[in-house]
Amino acid sequence: MNYYVNHKVYTNSTALTERYLELEELYNNQMPLTSASFLPTEFLEKNESGEIVPNFVVIPENLTELSRAKNWLTTSYKTRELGGFDDSNNLLIVAIPSERRDTVLQISIAKDAQPFESILDPITRPHNGNLTGGFETLTMITVDKTTNPPLGQLRILKKSPIKPNSYYWNPETTNTIGTRSCISCHSTPFRAISPVGYKFTNEIKTAFVTGQEKRMDREHESTVNKINELLSRSGVSWGTAKKDNREVRFGPDIDSQPWGWAPTGSMTRKQEFIEKCASERTAFSATSRAGGHYRAEFKPDETASVNWQKVAKAMNCISCHNGKNRGIIHNEFSPSTVAFKIIATREMPESDDPENPLAPELNTDERLALYSCLQKERQAVTQEWKKSGWWMTRTKCK
Repeated sequence: MNYYVNHKVYTNSTALTERYLELEELYNNQMPLTSASFLPTEFLEKNESGEIVPNFVVIPENLTELSRAKNWLTTSYKTRELGGFDDSNNLLIVAIPSERRDTVLQISIAKDAQPFESILDPITRPHNGNLTGGFETLTMITVDKTTNPPLGQLRILKKSPIKPNSYYWNPETTNTIGTRSCISCHSTPFRAISPVGYKFTNEIKTAFVTGQEKRMDREHESTVNKINELLSRSGVSWGTAKKDNREVRFGPDIDSQPWGWAPTGSMTRKQEFIEKCASERTAFSATSRAGGHYRAEFKPDETASVNWQKVAKAMNCISCHNGKNRGIIHNEFSPSTVAFKIIATREMPESDDPENPLAPELNTDERLALYSCLQKERQAVTQEWKKSGWWMTRTKCK
């Protein structure tokens, strides 16, 4: 209640910018890891005498061999959506689990020599042949597993202008103003990756190529499964800070209306409502940010059968995305990402029954309908949401 009583509401862009600046300053000040010394020494810059050079991080060229020897998880992949901060849909991710903390690093690597012709193939083949040579940005997220809840920390490192293939760890800042938007949008520090050819395949259509993306081989998919299992740790928090005797929580506002919430017996889960919003379903295109190499299109079939009961069961996003098991899908969460997960990768809903791990069998039109109905439900239950007090169940009283 103390958080809610002292909660600030920002009603214009100037006030919102001030809030972001405040968040970034507070976030920088409360970061527990202030140097890169916690990383395995293989990721630390060394001089000719073998001594560690402070505040520089490198991606070792023999990363694949090191990962096998040290039980790190690493893979290069082509992303179906968005990508790193640099303009490439080819990414390299390294997950370093340990007893105290999990650390994940990601860089963008060079595009394939023929990016449009090779987008159907999940294997990255950078034109320069270098799988560990990144561009300008290294994203690093750590999760401290000794705290309750586990505490996530974001660092965005920029390439050093004086040390080739090294990234500078600035001990004073996060090295980018973008951090404030990252921690405001992402409910939790980690998010599972969605590579080309992972679990499901789609028909790719671009101006240059049309065809079915190829499925990953078993070893590649097994590695991605293990990485995503680590990235799906429940209950991870960005942490909190104190300002003017009030608590500031990093991440979405605690009273942000989540997707997939409805009061018991809501008319939005009834046949009439779902059949209407299903009839208004529209086409969706999934595309990668880097040059649109990946583009999958999903168009409604007016003659297709849509089972309203299956759609109704699948609308219960809040059963998983409740702020405890998974972060809530909140006001500032991108609707296109919700559509991407439901329609393009079929990763959501994970299950229509928490006791049953199997994903529901929804056809493409039922998935288009699900996205349409979730959007319309948010509008329909806004007032009931405000009166519900559900937000108070997201945290334990002290």
